[in-house]
Amino acid sequence: MRTPIKVFAAYILVALVSTAGSGIAISPSINLAWADGPRNHLGGDDGPYLRLHATDPVHWRRWGDAALAEAERLNRPILLSIGYTACHWCHVMQKESFADPATAAVINENFVPVLVDREERPDIDSLYQTAAALLGLPTGWPLTMFLTPDGDPFFGGAYFPKEAMGGMQPFTTVLARVAKVYREDTVALRADAGQVRAALQQAYEPRPGEVTMAHVDAMARMLRAEADPLSGGFGTAPKFPHLASLESLWRAYLRNDDAADLEAVTLSLAGMVRGGMADHVGGGFYRYAVDPLWHIPHYEKMLDGNAGLIRLMTEVWRETRNGELERKIRQAVRFLLSELRLPGGAFASSLDADSINPAGEEEEGAYYTWTPERLNKALGREADLFTRFYAIGPT
Repeated sequence: MRTPIKVFAAYILVALVSTAGSGIAISPSINLAWADGPRNHLGGDDGPYLRLHATDPVHWRRWGDAALAEAERLNRPILLSIGYTACHWCHVMQKESFADPATAAVINENFVPVLVDREERPDIDSLYQTAAALLGLPTGWPLTMFLTPDGDPFFGGAYFPKEAMGGMQPFTTVLARVAKVYREDTVALRADAGQVRAALQQAYEPRPGEVTMAHVDAMARMLRAEADPLSGGFGTAPKFPHLASLESLWRAYLRNDDAADLEAVTLSLAGMVRGGMADHVGGGFYRYAVDPLWHIPHYEKMLDGNAGLIRLMTEVWRETRNGELERKIRQAVRFLLSELRLPGGAFASSLDADSINPAGEEEEGAYYTWTPERLNKALGREADLFTRFYAIGPT
C-alpha cells in the first residue's frame, strides 16, 4: 500500500527543515536550451495580471500544452503561480522574488515557470486549490504549486517570503530543495504525484445519492457548533465571512425556528457591519478581517463578497427589519454602483488592497488611512469624542 498523499508534502517539508541554513548550491538539472528562447512569454493580449508580470526576469509561460511539453522535454518540474490583480500578497511576492534577478535565475534554471490569473482560469485555480488541501498545504493567493511535467502537484503553499519569516524558509531555499528532490528521485516522485491526480479525479467524480433534509439539518448543527460564540463567524484570525455557512444556518433557523441559529447569524453580521470589515465612510465591505474580533480589515474589496453579504443581509432584514442592516445594505449597493460599475455597465471583480501612500509607494490600505489632522478637519467639534470612543492613539 502506498504512502498517504499528505506524506509527499511532509517529506519535502522535513527536507527543508533539515537543510535550513546549509547553503544548498543550485545548478541546472539539465543543460538544454528553451525551445523558443529563454524569455518571458507574457504581455501583448494577456489580461492585466499577466501583463503586470511581463517585465519580470522570470521566464513566465502561460498555462497550456506548450508549457507541459517544455517541462517534459527538459525533465524539469513546473513552478505554477496563481494570483490576480487585486491580490496584496501576490504583489508582495512579485516585488520580493519574481522581480529579483537572483531568485529569477534559480527559477529559470530549475523549473518551467507558469503564471495563471485565477479570474481568467477559475477552473485551474479550483483544481490546484483542491490539490493543496488534499496535500495538507496552505491555500489562498498567491497559490504556489510545484508540478510534475504531467501537471500532477507534489508540493506547494501560498505566499513564500524572500527571507526567513514566521517559521517559513526563504523562497530560494524552498526552490533549492524542491529542485534537488525532483532531480535525485524523479521517477518515484512522479509516481507518487500520480496518487494526487487519482485523488483529485475521485474528488471531482459525480457521486449518486440523495441529500435529505436530515442531512441538511445535521450540517447546520455542525456549523453552529463551530461558530464563534464571542464575536460571530468561524475560526480565528484571519476571519473570513464564510457566507455559505451563514446562509445555511439562516435557512435552518427559518425551517426550525431555533434561536441558536438566529443568534449565530445575527452575531456574525453585527461583527461585520460594526467592525473593520465594513467601510463606514465609502460603503461596501472588505474581503476579511485579519484579527478574530473583526477589527482590522484586509483592504481588498471583492465584487462577489459584497454581493453575497448584500444577499444575506437582505434575507435577514426581511425577517428582522433591523435598521442597522438596512443602512449597510444601502451603503453597499451604492458602493457597487459608484465604485465597481464600469462604463459599459459590467462590474469590476475587485478593488486592489494596495494604493499609493504619501511617499509615492504602494501600501496596503493607504487610501483608507486617516491621519488625526484629516479626522479633525472632517469631524470638527466631534473629533475628540470620536477619538476617545475608538481609542485612537498618536501616529
